[in-house]
Amino acid sequence: MPTRTARNLAVILDDCLTFTDHISATARSCRFILYKATQILVQTLVISKLDYCNSLLSGLSASSIKPLQVIGNAAARLVFNQPKTTHVTPLFISLHWLPVAARMWEQHH
Repeated sequence: MPTRTARNLAVILDDCLTFTDHISATARSCRFILYKATQILVQTLVISKLDYCNSLLSGLSASSIKPLQVIGNAAARLVFNQPKTTHVTPLFISLHWLPVAARMWEQHH
């Protein structure tokens, strides 16, 4: 039985030359690259800024550090392209991030 597709120079050719499999594979690959790029940029530019010297803030009230947590929440939603109403706990778990107060405590102790 002949195969329906063949790969040549990273192009998937199908028996009818519709390139459906190639387009699908390219789109899937690009989506993953965009997700990873967003995650890396957010981690590098935002989370690192939130973490910088944050142990100095560890004794402050929750209301004082809330603006920083709001930024952390927005960063998690950005990585997953989620609306502002999305609950962030599952996003933080998926990213292996701690809430800002927990990050402060972890770095302080």
